[in-house]
Amino acid sequence: MSPARPHEAALVASLLVVLTAVPGAEAACNATCRRDITRCMATQCAEVGRKACRRRCKPAAIRTLAYAQSECRYQSISHTYVAHQELRIRRGDQEPITVATFDSERVADPLGFCPQYGGIGFGGFSVLAFPLQRLGVSPDGSTVVYEVNDTAPFFPFGSLPPDENGLFMVRSDGTEGRRLGQPSGDKSFRLGPAFGKPPIDLYGAYTLSPPISFSPDGRRIAFTDLGPALGGQNAVQIAVLDLVTGDRRLTHLPAGTAPTPFPDLPSFSPYFLTCCPRFVDSDTIVFQTYTDPKNDPEGSRPPDLNALNFFTIGIDGRHLTALPKPTLSPGAHVIPSFGVTGRRINLLRLAMPGEPTGPPTDPPGSHFPITETFVQFGKRLLLGLTNYRRVDTFAAFVTADRKRAVFLASADPDPLGTNSRGNCQLFSVNVLGGVPRQITHLDPGFRVSYGPGCFLPFGIGYGLYRFVTQDPVTKTIIFDTTLDALELRPAPARIGSDHIFAIRPDGSGLRQLTEASGVLATADGLSVELPGPFAYSAAPH
Repeated sequence: MSPARPHEAALVASLLVVLTAVPGAEAACNATCRRDITRCMATQCAEVGRKACRRRCKPAAIRTLAYAQSECRYQSISHTYVAHQELRIRRGDQEPITVATFDSERVADPLGFCPQYGGIGFGGFSVLAFPLQRLGVSPDGSTVVYEVNDTAPFFPFGSLPPDENGLFMVRSDGTEGRRLGQPSGDKSFRLGPAFGKPPIDLYGAYTLSPPISFSPDGRRIAFTDLGPALGGQNAVQIAVLDLVTGDRRLTHLPAGTAPTPFPDLPSFSPYFLTCCPRFVDSDTIVFQTYTDPKNDPEGSRPPDLNALNFFTIGIDGRHLTALPKPTLSPGAHVIPSFGVTGRRINLLRLAMPGEPTGPPTDPPGSHFPITETFVQFGKRLLLGLTNYRRVDTFAAFVTADRKRAVFLASADPDPLGTNSRGNCQLFSVNVLGGVPRQITHLDPGFRVSYGPGCFLPFGIGYGLYRFVTQDPVTKTIIFDTTLDALELRPAPARIGSDHIFAIRPDGSGLRQLTEASGVLATADGLSVELPGPFAYSAAPH
């Protein structure tokens, strides 16, 4: 755990009197809770009285968060680094515990991964160089599963003992850890064909996989793996692993090649061919794929951006059922996201025809389409929730009560101009439409003018598959951003280090759940420490 920075220590000291003066503050909070209140009250209560500020800053309640904390220490003269990684678990207001650690010998870094990792600041890129690949937390928060694979990273980490590679589970209090079996054969990320040719550009490594999904009863997990297709060749499959019996079953989906969103930009990643399995209930999984096992079992059709299919399948591999496709206007198509749940209401991100508005796309020539958020009711009915004509509107989730949709956007739909600088924010809107509510108020301290806010490294999450979720019990929203959401640092130093945050749907209770040193200069180079990827104890909803 990194020590508090001097400015944070000053904030703590200056507000101790305020906190202890509030009746019940000491009794209601432990030290972690009090620290989070202090940070919030220091920056989030402009023109708000002390009592109202204290209510606003009551920390959003969380249950179980699991995340990787990854550090590389780079030596600029030799272009090498040593790496250290930990799996940490945080439960509620308790300080995180470390349940697994991994250390490398000094490895060559001729392409400069470590400096770029610090420069882009997004912790999820750790999967490119560190062995922790996938994480999952059971809905009740009692169990964490994780995948360790020293052969998966693009940049070499070094070999681990054979028994340290695999799928593992551990209780969230750090006890009863055990190995479940071999790691997945399917990498947790995708890279473009030009990636790895110097100079590298992490901006194009844009496709990172979602967390491991748990069944609602906590007995099984689902993820992607490699296995035999119907024609015999190896292909991406949906794997279901029973945590009690150890039984591991695979689908037999056809092989194929995922489409690339920007064929003229070979440094950009292709989509996942088959992705994002999630439990609809304890016996059924929903997933998305560019293959069509119903009508093209051999996978002979070429990839097509308009050919994204959604299926449900039983945990026994039977009852493969295609979900109905929405009826789209000419030129529109569904973009992969986490929004489809296989239930009565689905949240979709659609690419729409036309010329987008807003800042120019970055990089030039990438031709990002207009994207809007739609809600699908039942088999066919679609209702548009946004009409911003921007390229960076992302679907997040439908709330547990099925009444509101949460999405990401850099638009400014409020007549009062609450997002006039074009930053990436979380919004919510009634699933039947209406005026959106802005949940976050992230601000780097300047107007975004050189690219769409949610595509920039200081947006919310990163990549084509972003993990933003709501706790169905506490209603808290969990997200990550490389912006200093609490504005503890003066602009423009609010950009750079990824952290995981919690916030209530009304925008109150903002708290930072992780601590990391970020990017620090050293005598012979630099040190980079960032959290991510992460998983949270929330079943799909």
